[in-house]
Amino acid sequence: MLLSCASCDILCKKVAPQSPSNKSVPDSATASVLELNQRLAAEADKEINAIAERLNDSLSALGSSLYQRHEQGYWVRVINAGEGDTLAFDEHATIEYAIRLTDGTMAEQTSREITVGRKEVPDAIDITLTRLRHGAHADIIAPWALLYGRMGTEKIPPYSQAIIALTIK
Repeated sequence: MLLSCASCDILCKKVAPQSPSNKSVPDSATASVLELNQRLAAEADKEINAIAERLNDSLSALGSSLYQRHEQGYWVRVINAGEGDTLAFDEHATIEYAIRLTDGTMAEQTSREITVGRKEVPDAIDITLTRLRHGAHADIIAPWALLYGRMGTEKIPPYSQAIIALTIK
């Protein structure tokens, strides 16, 4: 590539500097996808916050435990704290969980043995397990990003929020 020399009006055989390989070149498609995901995450956050507030109002009137918001963007209500130490990463546990979409549709229900932290279950469950003990029961209000994300499953549409009933055996 020939560049014009600043000190004279002739063309020099200087090579233009190469972009560093560790910096991505922004493109409009990537920016659009990022913007879409941020907008969808904000909408999901508004939706699950509204659900948690509505449920907390009902639970408060009954004198029951309330949902607590966690920094990862989901809500948890511990119904039974369980016994012993909290579950640790790589620990084996038998769990039961039921996932209901926010419209009330039962989407998934299962009982199985898993290894905590190995992404064998949706992130909302995996993260919550490390805060609970054996015998615990909790309900989780989870955004799509901590469930099945933008891909969804056969029974859970993409970008779906859900309420999960979780029991550790």
